[in-house]
Amino acid sequence: MQKIKFLQVAIAQDEYNKKLNDFFHCSIGLNLETNELTRIYPVQKSSMYKHCVYDIEVEPMTCRRERSFKPIKMRFLYKIDPQKTNELLNKIEVQSIEKLNELRLSMGIVDVSSKKIIVESNEHEFHDLQLCAFDETVISKPMKRNHAARVRKDIKIKFKCKDTKQGYHELKYHEEHFYLGLERNGKLPAYYDTPKWNRLLIGNLRDCRNIFIGLCLFKSNQ
Repeated sequence: MQKIKFLQVAIAQDEYNKKLNDFFHCSIGLNLETNELTRIYPVQKSSMYKHCVYDIEVEPMTCRRERSFKPIKMRFLYKIDPQKTNELLNKIEVQSIEKLNELRLSMGIVDVSSKKIIVESNEHEFHDLQLCAFDETVISKPMKRNHAARVRKDIKIKFKCKDTKQGYHELKYHEEHFYLGLERNGKLPAYYDTPKWNRLLIGNLRDCRNIFIGLCLFKSNQ
């Protein structure tokens, strides 16, 4: 068993755990002692929040790849300024999808300077979990509560990549807080649709490990 100082950055999923008979989050963040992307699962709903730092006793997860841990005991330490979170994320090397696959990594940060949102209907439901996961998200949140509580949408982000035949990558984006309020026009909120909002934290699905999903969009320091 070991201890890590963990900064929560994003929620990767909210799924039903049959063994524990309840719903739990998979939380993605930073080990502040190494500044490496780290996965914590299972995490009880509403027990961790973005920009908050926790002291966690953990055990390694055998069903996952790098830096994935099961929490044994957790203690809240303090909350940091969002700008500090952004600075820490910018210290992590930007990778390509090909490089992540080559190194068999399940988490990483990619460049999404050229963004395009495509909204497509599907049968998945995404529930209202942590509305303030992104700074200023309230601006794009719809007024009607029924839309905020449950959205039947799947967003794909396309961004240019000269290393592919089609000239772009396409990522499935299952971050509810990013597309609340985008149901009709499918456009990026104004504060995201700027050159600096060009870094995306991604992670792969546990059951479909060749599919990466977007978890957190943030500004680059460039």
